Amino acid sequence: MALLLLSPVSAAAPGTQSVRHYNKRMEVLFRRLDVNGDGRLDRLELKGQPALLRRLERQGKRQTLLLNDLRGEPGQLRGQRLARRFKLADANGDRRLTRGESLAMPWVANHFAALDRNSDGYLSLKELLTLQNALSPRQRLP
Repeated sequence: MALLLLSPVSAAAPGTQSVRHYNKRMEVLFRRLDVNGDGRLDRLELKGQPALLRRLERQGKRQTLLLNDLRGEPGQLRGQRLARRFKLADANGDRRLTRGESLAMPWVANHFAALDRNSDGYLSLKELLTLQNALSPRQRLP
């Protein structure tokens, strides 16, 4: 059962039933990690949980994660966050990222050459979504 709890945070399936199951797993994980019982997870409590630490870093100035930060929402499809971040990074709105625009997405900027599969000097959302789907664990139905 511990292996199930440590599965990647981003693997919520789009169906309502799957999201409900995912949320239940996240609540169990949250309560297990919340050592001091204050309803918040700080950096010390997130030690050894790289996916949750990244999620904390995305919270901006807030120094803790709340249970609602881990919950999936019905209808939230894989790739929506990537599409939002891509759109924000695409400064000129041409639907492709230059190396300069990719600086708004540090991981993408650091791996730009490897991600640019067709070597055209740009990254399309399609290229990034294809990579994300290839790297994502397959969704398991409950």
